[in-house]
Amino acid sequence: PPPGQLELAGWERVRVALFAGVGGAPSHLLRTYFMTNAPFQVVARQDEVIRDIPAGGLQWEIVFREESNLVEVRDTAHILQYTSKQPFRIVPQPRGGSVLIKSAEMRGTAVADPGDREVRGTLEVVPTPYGFVLINDLPLEDYLYGAVSAEMPSGAPIEAYKTQAVVSRTKTMWAKAHPVGGPFPHDLCDAAHCQRYIGLNSESAAAVRAVAETEGSFLRHLNGMLTETRQHAHCGGVTEPGPDSLSHLRPVSDGPGPGPHLDSPESLERWLHAAPAFDRYCDQGGLTPAVQSRWIRILDAKEVTSRTRRLREIGKVRHLRALKRSTSGRILSLEITGASDTLVLNGPEAIGSVLSPGSLRSTLFTILPLYTGRSPTHFILWGAGTGSGLGMCNAGAIGQASIGRKYHEILSHYFPGL
Repeated sequence: PPPGQLELAGWERVRVALFAGVGGAPSHLLRTYFMTNAPFQVVARQDEVIRDIPAGGLQWEIVFREESNLVEVRDTAHILQYTSKQPFRIVPQPRGGSVLIKSAEMRGTAVADPGDREVRGTLEVVPTPYGFVLINDLPLEDYLYGAVSAEMPSGAPIEAYKTQAVVSRTKTMWAKAHPVGGPFPHDLCDAAHCQRYIGLNSESAAAVRAVAETEGSFLRHLNGMLTETRQHAHCGGVTEPGPDSLSHLRPVSDGPGPGPHLDSPESLERWLHAAPAFDRYCDQGGLTPAVQSRWIRILDAKEVTSRTRRLREIGKVRHLRALKRSTSGRILSLEITGASDTLVLNGPEAIGSVLSPGSLRSTLFTILPLYTGRSPTHFILWGAGTGSGLGMCNAGAIGQASIGRKYHEILSHYFPGL
C-alpha cells in the first residue's frame, strides 16, 4: 500500500533483522550455530526444499568462507549439507517451531548484542560479500510477544502491558508500510533503534496475554491513515511536542492536573531541583529507578572542550547556554561559547554527543557552571526524565495502570486525537 495507507491484508507477517547495531543496520556474521525444537527444512529462494531434516534438537552450523564467499550449512557431525551464495531459509515444522541461535561470531567490532536467542518462525540467511545477515520472518502477533516483553519491566500491571501491545503493534504496522530495502529487505531490526526484540528468551506470560487480548488493535488518525508512534522511558512530568513530521504527538501533563509551567528559567530550575511531584503518573508505578526521574551529571570542562574540537575549533569552552527550549522545557539548541568562537548544537543527538556521549538521559536540564577564577572547571546538569519525551511515557503508563486506569484511557492520555 502507499506509505501510511491503512490496509490490513498482507500484514500478517513481519521481517526482523537480527543482531542490529546502534544505527539499526544488521551485523554481518561469520559463523553461528543453530538448533530447532522440531523437524525443519532448508529452503532455497524459489521455495525449493533442499534438505528435509526429520528431527530437531541437534546443533547445526552456518559458516562463511571468505576464500569463496560461500555460506555453508553443516550438520551435527560437521558434514556439509548445503552451500550457497543466495538467500535460503531454515523453516521449522510445524508453525509453532522455533530456532535457537547460538554463539554468533560477528565481523570486526560491530556493536550488537551477541547473546544466544531463540526466535519463532523461520530464519532467513542472506549471504553478503562480508559474511551473512540473519532475518527472522514470523507472524506479526508472535513477534509482539517478544517486543512487548522487552519494553515492559517484570511485574508491571496488565493494563500497562496492553497499552504497550497497542503501541508496539502500531510501530510494527508503520514499519511494514516503510520497509528497509537493499540486498536484505526487512521491516524492523531487533535493536532499540527500531523496537527492542530478543525473541522467546524474553517472553513473559503477561505480554502474551496482553497481545492476545488486544489482537488487531492499533492507533490511527481519524481519517484512517496509519500513524507513527514514539515512546520513552520517563518523561519527567511532561511529554514533548513532536516536530513538524510528528505534529500529532502533542505535549501532555503526566498527571491528573495541569502540568508545570516551565516557561521561565526560575520555574524550570525550581521544577528540576525539587523532588518529583507526588501527583505525576510517571512517579507512581514504583517499578522504574528513581534516577530516571531526577538526575545530576557533572561535566569536566576540559572533556567538553575536547569533544567540541571534533566538530570545530572554538578554543577553550567558556560557557554553555540553552539557546532555545521547547514548551516542555527541553533544550532544542545549545550554544557553546569558546575562547575564539561559538558553536550551536541542534537536537538531542548532537547535544548528547558533546556533553555526555551515550549517557545523557534527556535534554530537560539546567546548567550550573563551577568556576576557578574566571574559567569554568565543571558544568553541573540538573535534569529530569529519561529519553526523548515524545509519545508514550513508559513509567507513566505503568503509573496509570497501577491506579486502575484501563489501557484505552492510557492511550488516549498520551495520544490525544488518535
